[in-house]
Amino acid sequence: MGKIKEYDNGEITILWEPDKYIHSGECLKALPEVYDPKARPWLKIEKASTAELKAQIAKCPSAALAYLSVSSIPKEKKCFSRNRSNGKRAITGPWHS
Repeated sequence: MGKIKEYDNGEITILWEPDKYIHSGECLKALPEVYDPKARPWLKIEKASTAELKAQIAKCPSAALAYLSVSSIPKEKKCFSRNRSNGKRAITGPWHS
């Protein structure tokens, strides 16, 4: 697993793995108001509902996009990511792709 970028709207955290991304254009076709490859950041998570984002992520052909559901995490158990000694990243929490 390479570098992971995170985008959060308070309900879900979208995880993007640039190394997996194949630029198929499916994201842009489905939610053009959210995905703008020329902008930085290129993902504007606040421009769509959580349901719309989840539905689009489920169709990602490369699996470069995934999400963590904040609502399914007990308040006392936070999700976090960390780098392992072998250089890979570990993410704990409910994972959906």
